[in-house]
Order: sequence, then C-alpha cells, then structure tokens
Amino acid sequence: MTRLANVKGLLFLLAQYLDEYRFGHRNFVAVFIRIRAIDRLLRRYGEEACNELLGCIADEIRRIVGPVGASGRFDRNQFLVFSQYTSQEEVRDLGQRLRTGIEAIHSFGQRSCTLFVEMHMAYPQDQSDFYEDIIAALLDRWKKKS
Repeated sequence: MTRLANVKGLLFLLAQYLDEYRFGHRNFVAVFIRIRAIDRLLRRYGEEACNELLGCIADEIRRIVGPVGASGRFDRNQFLVFSQYTSQEEVRDLGQRLRTGIEAIHSFGQRSCTLFVEMHMAYPQDQSDFYEDIIAALLDRWKKKS
C-alpha cells in the first residue's frame, strides 16, 4: 500500500545501517515519525480512504529522503527513516523537511485532513534508551505479524 519497507524490511535495513556504522564508520540517524491523526481519520473516513492518505504520506517521505536514505512503516501511524549524514545541520534539515512535507498534506482525494508530526531522532552512538526502544518496537511488531 505505501511501497515502503515493512517491519521485516526495516529490521534488515537497520542491520545494514548498523554494519555501515560499525565497519565503515558512517554515521546515520534513525528518525521515528508518529502521526496520531491517522487513527481519528480511520474512524472518520474508513480503511480505504486512510490507506490512500498513508500512500500520500509515504510518497512524501520517499520524495524527501530520496536515494540517500531508507524508510518504512511499522504500524498504521508510525514510520521510520534511516539516513546517513556528515553534519548535524543535515540531520536538522532532514527533520525539518520531513515535518514540513508531511504537515503540508491537507487533503487526499476529496477529503481534508490536518496532520501533526511527532518526531524523535536517535543515533547508534547514543546510549539513550530511545534507540533500544526502536529496535524493541520493531522486533515486537515483527513477532506480532509473524
């Protein structure tokens, strides 16, 4: 539906990015995106319309990330983007472009919507629990789908 990686694909992508980080010394960021309005819009417009909106969001994420990053969806309203970077300015710019691009979606088909992006960024070098939470959430979601 979104033509983005699913949970299994995200685990594979994460492994690739971690290998590049460990062995190739290439920094990357994991951008966790949650859009809470999706559940409300699902109740309001139904599954088919909501899938259309998810497709619009996925198209915007793909457009912004381009060939230098990877993205996927691991729950109805949750997306994950991996991107290598060389400066914190690049990371801030990516986050801003993702937020602005997704929040600029105000309609899909003949329906209107207002989207607000909740975003967190994590780095493999962080010792924060959040990065481990991303891995745990992906694994948990994968187990539920298997």
